[in-house]
Amino acid sequence: MLPLDLPRLRTLVTHLRGELGRTEKALSAAEEAEAVATRRRPRPDPPAWLIERSMGAALGMLECAGTGRVGG
Repeated sequence: MLPLDLPRLRTLVTHLRGELGRTEKALSAAEEAEAVATRRRPRPDPPAWLIERSMGAALGMLECAGTGRVGG
């Protein structure tokens, strides 16, 4: 329960604003560190192959992109 008198409530608000400021600074630093780590990570290799629908998709035909092989 909160105190009912104004001076103590104002003191509490001042304290909480300070805590919020420190928390926001810590959050900002953590987000920046995560952004730096993300930029350093190598991108994953692209897949060796993809399956795409061909013109014959209505017939159950699939084409393997890159090889041009068709199967169904």
